[in-house]
Amino acid sequence: MKTLLISLIIAAGLFILAGCQKEAEYLATPDLNQQEYYDGFTTQTAPGINWINNFNTETNLIKSFYLLGDPLPVWVASAYGREGLFDNMGASPDPGYGISKSIIGIGGPIEIESEVYLSITSSNGYCVCPGLGITQKTYYPSQPPVHTQEVVLGTYFRFMYAGYNATWVPSAYRGHTWIQAGYINDENKSIALGEYNVSADKYANGWHKVKISVNQEHSIRFFIDNELIWAPEDAINYKLLKSKNLVMGFTSSGLAGKAYHNYVKVTYPEIN
Repeated sequence: MKTLLISLIIAAGLFILAGCQKEAEYLATPDLNQQEYYDGFTTQTAPGINWINNFNTETNLIKSFYLLGDPLPVWVASAYGREGLFDNMGASPDPGYGISKSIIGIGGPIEIESEVYLSITSSNGYCVCPGLGITQKTYYPSQPPVHTQEVVLGTYFRFMYAGYNATWVPSAYRGHTWIQAGYINDENKSIALGEYNVSADKYANGWHKVKISVNQEHSIRFFIDNELIWAPEDAINYKLLKSKNLVMGFTSSGLAGKAYHNYVKVTYPEIN
């Protein structure tokens, strides 16, 4: 049985998800100058605190995350050698999300990480997508998210397997897994890696760590198993680095396979 860990270090320092649609639809460019309504609710972590949730019980998952989707995401006792997992249950192309009730990001460097498993059990079916990201809007218990359609990304990173029945995906790209990522830059524009530019076939049917990292200059980097995958030139919009929610999920209907998260973690690196 896994245990829930909250570890302290000296540090400083952060940033949703949709189903199997075009990448441009994940990112929007709202007025980032608008004021957020905080309603007196404070779960903001202080500098130097790392936050990790490893879903050790179903109760822990339900208490720690807003669960959105139809069907709703579920806790899974064990799969593929891991115990205590999150299954987003998203019925592709519609997503399923777990959105953290804890607020993340203190305006500086941040890393968000998850260990995910993309299980492909049939080449048919639709899309299977484990991934993570950060919301543009901040959600609180008095103003929780209600529908997946209202959740808009500030950044995201995921694997996506496209089954042969996913007819909205160009036929040449079906039957394969792709890396997809994007964010809002410092000019409030959507930047994306590209829907089918980077193959991820080698990451299917195994556990892998995905990570989004932002440094003190607001440069954003995307890693898999600590290997750099994408290092875009534009900085991320700094307003997305403070008081947001972590999001995990995408799609996992079971028709083509399943997507699992073993844990999610937020780290505030030291400023050099």
